[in-house]
Amino acid sequence: MRIIVLFIYILFISCSSKKKELKSFVNMEDSCNNKDEHILPGKLAVTNSQADSCIIYDNSNIGKARFKIGRFNDTSFDGHTWMNMADDLVALENIHDKNSNIRKANLVKTDINNNFIEHIYKVNNGEFAGNAHFTKDDSLLLFTIDKMGDRQKNPLEGLMRMNSLFVMDFKSRQIVKKIDSVGISPIFSLRESPWLYDGSSFIYSINYDNGIANSIELNEKSTAPGIYIYNMAEDKRKLLIPDAYFGICSPVDLKIAFKKNQSVYYFNLSDNSTKLIYKAGKNEKVQDIHWTPDGKYIYLAFYDFKFSDILFDSGEKLIDIETGKEIPFKKITNGFQSYSWK
Repeated sequence: MRIIVLFIYILFISCSSKKKELKSFVNMEDSCNNKDEHILPGKLAVTNSQADSCIIYDNSNIGKARFKIGRFNDTSFDGHTWMNMADDLVALENIHDKNSNIRKANLVKTDINNNFIEHIYKVNNGEFAGNAHFTKDDSLLLFTIDKMGDRQKNPLEGLMRMNSLFVMDFKSRQIVKKIDSVGISPIFSLRESPWLYDGSSFIYSINYDNGIANSIELNEKSTAPGIYIYNMAEDKRKLLIPDAYFGICSPVDLKIAFKKNQSVYYFNLSDNSTKLIYKAGKNEKVQDIHWTPDGKYIYLAFYDFKFSDILFDSGEKLIDIETGKEIPFKKITNGFQSYSWK
């Protein structure tokens, strides 16, 4: 009897698998034949750490180039971000010790094949540069540096380092602004496209709503959560959008997209108005959001917890920021990776 039940179960799984394969094939064929689907515009550099590679997309859903970012002797690379005025990239050069631990991370300039061009900023041992972000004209470069602390005092030191912000005049390679102790990772967050499109200010987020942050003592939560804006000319920062996080600036105007209560909004600095772009479904959790280079859409990656907190699916959506409508597009299935888009 048990053998018969087992046989029926295996037959059911086999048939279900065949149906999924057929459905997948039909969907793929429909996708190829659907001429109304948008192609994601612009050039993307997607760092896929799991695949140990960076993939370049150029106005296509098919990768134009791919290069290895893993170990090269005692060095590895990641965090590739575009320069805007040239097809070169700024990346993190991780220097490893004999135990494979990263002992420091410099900023370097590479071409789109990851060939080294030059060092941009060298750090001392125990210091780690973070992802770097250019103004639209490449005149200023914004990046973070955090320092290795004492793990005897704090076992979570590797996950909770204090960050400082640096702004570099890229032509002279001089640091023109430094803001010390701006926030602890992962409470502090500097996302893709932190510069306003005119280069006058940049934004970052303070967010306590995560597992590691919940373990931090209350006296270290003195900075109010939300999105902060720092004006370069005035040399001042202020809380711009309370309780919001994951702030990213539009590449074409003064809009700032952000997440709040599992919905996506934009804040318009021109008139201080806020507009809902996308409200997550009952079982959805929006993970990452990105502006398209034309400023018309928000590309988002999400988890769909259909059955439980353990069993979930994932997907990508392209949302028109003015209508809130979902736009059909050719997916690239790399929504949860590190992005740089121009």
